[in-house]
Amino acid sequence: MKKIISVLVSIALIFSLSGFALAEKNNAVIKPVSSLNEEEKAVKSTIEQFLNRSFQSFVSLEEGNINDITEDNDSTYTYKMFNKQQIELYKEFGISYQWFKLNPCYRSISIKNNQADVKLILDVNYQLTGVDVESGCTVLILILF
Repeated sequence: MKKIISVLVSIALIFSLSGFALAEKNNAVIKPVSSLNEEEKAVKSTIEQFLNRSFQSFVSLEEGNINDITEDNDSTYTYKMFNKQQIELYKEFGISYQWFKLNPCYRSISIKNNQADVKLILDVNYQLTGVDVESGCTVLILILF
């Protein structure tokens, strides 16, 4: 499960474009996925590594290394270039994330014919440097890889 293709990268790109303010918080109760098999655990691990590295790049203001969990294609190239530009913009304005906390809640993970269909709700909290207010958002993510 080394490859995350364009849908996941597009989601990350949307996060970057939106300044992590994609959706309003939803009060719906979502039941987490239970009793994952090994393939599902690998998919979940890959997604969480990608998300952690992507958000960490806004703390360190260094490009996150996602080469070991993505394949090279137009989508990943676009994401990497956009991420690089976002980091440069943050540096220019002298801001970064002090910290972030991701809370993914997987609604479903389905693997058929070596393809994964994942639905998750990602709750993100973070704080920018120089700001006393904690920010966050909740986003529904649909991934096919």
